[in-house]
Amino acid sequence: MLTGKPAVKGQDIHQILNAITQSEITAPSKENPAVDEALDALILKSLEKDPQRRFANASAMLKAFDDYLSVIDETRHSHSSDATANFQL
Repeated sequence: MLTGKPAVKGQDIHQILNAITQSEITAPSKENPAVDEALDALILKSLEKDPQRRFANASAMLKAFDDYLSVIDETRHSHSSDATANFQL
């Protein structure tokens, strides 16, 4: 879990199902500031109530998360290269 909390709350299955269909999902970054906007967008799209606004299928979702992780990896690699260059100077 990104937040350590369930996306919806309820005392029983009926309350949970009602919350799933009626409540707005809180962006994970509201509970965990380490979650960036891009990951927020992916999670919220995954949990979208309107099927037309969700990923078309699991492959589309996987590609979106893979693309996100590629950007994160590039950013980390770039920062570690900068740190090495700065250290050598």
